Amino acid sequence: MLDKQEDGTVGETETVDVVKHLKDQLQQTKDFFTPKGLTSWFTDTFRLYPGYSFWRAGDGEAFMSLWSDNLATQLSLIAAIKGLPEFPEDVIYEKIFPGVGISLLFGNVYYALMAGKLWGKEGREDICAQPYGINTPGAFAKVYSIFYPVYQNSYYNGMSPEDSADMAWKVSCSCNFVGGLFEIAGSFIGPVVQATIPKHILLSALAGVALAWLFLSPMVSMMAHPVEALFPLLIVWMGYIGEFRFGSFPIAILAILVGSSLGWATGLKTKEDLDNGIDAMGVFAGEGGASFHKFDEVSDYVGLLLPIAMTNFVGTMQCVQSASMVGDTYNTMESMIVDGLGTLIGAFFGSIFGTTVYIGHPAYKKMGAGRGYSLLNGVAYYIMCLFGMHALLDAIIPHESVLGVICFVGAMIISQTLSVTPQRHYPCILIAVLPAICDWADTDVKNPAIDPYIYGRGFSVLVEKNATSLTCENSGVDVKLAAPYAGENLVVDGCYPDPVPSHSYTYGVTAMTGNYLVIGLVWANLFMYVTDRRFFPAAIWAAVATLFSVLGLMHTEEANLKNLSDHLPNSEDPERFRFAMCYSLMFAVCVLAHAFQTYCPELAVKYTDYRVPGTPPLSGQMEDSAEKQIIEPTINDELEQSNDLAAIDSQGADRQQSVASEAPQPNPMFEMGNMDGQERENTD
Repeated sequence: MLDKQEDGTVGETETVDVVKHLKDQLQQTKDFFTPKGLTSWFTDTFRLYPGYSFWRAGDGEAFMSLWSDNLATQLSLIAAIKGLPEFPEDVIYEKIFPGVGISLLFGNVYYALMAGKLWGKEGREDICAQPYGINTPGAFAKVYSIFYPVYQNSYYNGMSPEDSADMAWKVSCSCNFVGGLFEIAGSFIGPVVQATIPKHILLSALAGVALAWLFLSPMVSMMAHPVEALFPLLIVWMGYIGEFRFGSFPIAILAILVGSSLGWATGLKTKEDLDNGIDAMGVFAGEGGASFHKFDEVSDYVGLLLPIAMTNFVGTMQCVQSASMVGDTYNTMESMIVDGLGTLIGAFFGSIFGTTVYIGHPAYKKMGAGRGYSLLNGVAYYIMCLFGMHALLDAIIPHESVLGVICFVGAMIISQTLSVTPQRHYPCILIAVLPAICDWADTDVKNPAIDPYIYGRGFSVLVEKNATSLTCENSGVDVKLAAPYAGENLVVDGCYPDPVPSHSYTYGVTAMTGNYLVIGLVWANLFMYVTDRRFFPAAIWAAVATLFSVLGLMHTEEANLKNLSDHLPNSEDPERFRFAMCYSLMFAVCVLAHAFQTYCPELAVKYTDYRVPGTPPLSGQMEDSAEKQIIEPTINDELEQSNDLAAIDSQGADRQQSVASEAPQPNPMFEMGNMDGQERENTD
């Protein structure tokens, strides 16, 4: 039986809540899918409610904030995709973004309709629609962990850039469609997940993506153009974190304008770029059915899609809850389904990015927004994507000028995770983000322009920096290399470079990157329970890790039950067996520790306590007050004990307390999405 404590631990009575959540969700589902429920939903939702204003005084400012936040994300995604070698840019504007525009139109319009429905129910004029856009961390995770590998593996094995881009697009569309299905499923199981897994543990895997791909990777790129990139970062930091106001001007737009001006002044952008951007514009309606081409490839990425969906639907629940705290109570299940449907519709027409409700509704409501800003945002992006206007904006705005906004988003996700994490669980968060950092190193750092070693699965080959091909010593086949990249999979006609023992650490990097989000999530849960000495749930998570290792959901790039004999100890690829054996041993140790807790409480000796935290001390044990403090050691307790040992005089302690009381408190942090809106909320 599990029980969430105030400090984030899990203890004894939560099973009752889980059952209650399951019953409530089942009853809501039954009520919704009755003829009466469906009829009521349709008639209440798709009404105009003319008494509820379509445009209010605050809608203009709210629109600029939401539009600029979406734009920064989209331009950064375009820059990430264009970073692939010889990538044909027409795929971005003609195939991917038409689907993005359709999904944003659907979601923004529907959330405006939901606001109207709430007005019809309550009659309040101050009702504000929920903001909506691309799921920023999930989008980058899909680009770098699905789109990149598919393109690189195709390109470096002889396919043309056009065919490689088409393959990557189709596989990513199919994965995005399945991700939308997972999001819809989350509307039924999301409350259960939220009740059983602490918030900071759910966010830990996402924090890894934020640290590696939204913070570290952009910062490294910014160093190549510090004038055009670091100065906009300063503006972003001043406005969003320092809360320095630039009037009512949106921070993201100001940073982009300043960065663009510097980019044109330094020659980073030229008239030729502008001409190319204009030429790339056209009318692009999207390709229907794009998500159905490569369903057979989706199984390889289930380990990535599941954690993204989990963090997304839990985030949606939190956003809906934040809206209810300021008086706008929306249906949580309906919002989660809308997020999933928006992703499905976008994927059907070619989008590779998921969509979600954004946090920051209270801030938009403070601006005086209603439903007009949401409607205008959806229509604006649909028109922009329909006519390929992103090509023009990308030609005008340097990629470097928007990286500061992305860095800020990453920093906020990391900060939010830490802000809801008990101090004793900080090590659990650290170990959870390591797989994402390894994935970044595996994707970005394995580059002969940076390092002359080209890594593969368990091997590395030293190549000339200017080499155009690599000859396999085993077969004599020449493997194509394309500067400045040289893909991690160099397999052509059975060509496998020989292992290099001195670089055996690449085994570890590869093992950490295989479905890295699942690894981070499982590790965070496992080590959290070990930290709290709750060894029974820790044993459950060790068993989950064992099963996932066997299925290929952890430490490998493929998730399937095919050819399991290939992963036995004496096979060519024993990865699954080795990790399954490791987690099985962890399971045994946790079961043994739980047995000590249950059947041998007398083993709680002076300096070792096997008991579950919170249980009363045993009779005759730890009678001394100093020894009692050892029962529940925390970072703060240890600091207090250190202060006692140091014999801090009362005057010094008073001075220290005075300084601490006057120190500024950290800003409340938040997720991706409406940065400018949240900044205003904090300031106001």
